[in-house]
Amino acid sequence: MFFYGNFALMSPASLCQILCHKKHSVVISAWHSASQARVHVVEGSIISAS
Repeated sequence: MFFYGNFALMSPASLCQILCHKKHSVVISAWHSASQARVHVVEGSIISAS
């Protein structure tokens, strides 16, 4: 499943807190110009970020 959004309404930290609290497994990808960020969450725990 793919969602597209804007961090103007919610900070990346808030999104990670909600996903971890709900025990979800997801990969969050964010980019701006040439910069990219990726956070891997498995069953509510952040396992890697780059």
